[in-house]
Amino acid sequence: MESNVCISGNCGNIQQNDDKGKTDKNGQIPDIVGKGVITDKKVTAEANLDDFKATSNEVKINSTTEQTLNITTPDGAIYLATAQRTVTNLDGDKLRDTNANGVNTIVTATPYVVKELLPPMPPLPIEKKKPEEQ
Repeated sequence: MESNVCISGNCGNIQQNDDKGKTDKNGQIPDIVGKGVITDKKVTAEANLDDFKATSNEVKINSTTEQTLNITTPDGAIYLATAQRTVTNLDGDKLRDTNANGVNTIVTATPYVVKELLPPMPPLPIEKKKPEEQ
């Protein structure tokens, strides 16, 4: 499960998934970034990028959010992983110039800091079989 908190700036209405996430076949948790609108209407990647360009290239953005992931492992351990992300399109107090992709927004993130809340359960001891059971 995750929680997202606005640390500074105008973070808008943060939408988050309160369901349990699952790892992929490589053991990684996918991070889906959207524009903060939940809809049943399918939007193409091109339309989403065009909408993003129109918004981010005209509206000043400078915000920092903190994401905390609550991770439970199969062996019972519980961890909290926390990182901050800053999204900005400002250079000082002016809008940045657009890059080769036609956008002016930069996203930076801190490395996750992991805190152990509950250690893993130790493995169960293997019982030795009696000679007559072997």
